[in-house]
Amino acid sequence: MPAIASGAPSLIEVTDARSGLFEAAMAIYEAEIPRGEQKTRAQILVSLAHPDVRFWAYARRGDVIGLSILYAPRRQRVMLLEYLAVAANAQGGGTGSALFTASLAASGMDPGTLLLIEVDSEADTVDAGERAVRLKRKQFYRRLGCLEVAGFDYILPLEN
Repeated sequence: MPAIASGAPSLIEVTDARSGLFEAAMAIYEAEIPRGEQKTRAQILVSLAHPDVRFWAYARRGDVIGLSILYAPRRQRVMLLEYLAVAANAQGGGTGSALFTASLAASGMDPGTLLLIEVDSEADTVDAGERAVRLKRKQFYRRLGCLEVAGFDYILPLEN
């Protein structure tokens, strides 16, 4: 993994599934993304080879503290933020917001590109804990200036 000289986090593109960087990012993915919302490891590995998928690790002082995965097709004016996660010990203090901003900037997409973010509805029939997590996610993206599209049903096509 590249050394991080300062205390400021750095976004590092992950292209090699055999790297420690990939494994550290996947550990955060598996710990912080609910199991039912995760792609399989095989799907993630396939996406690493796709030219329109960007997989980033967010590192501070040599430790991976977050990851983001964006689908950003160059021929379209739309991208999909597939996953954004911060390690539990690095949450709070603006780490997620900084990761979000850095990921969009690193995508290389034009400023007018539409960004889609799928967040499960807190109105679904789920337990109170899951409802609170979903609401917290929505509030996080709203603070970043994102808007909610109402009346839109979306089912994430997962193999698991």
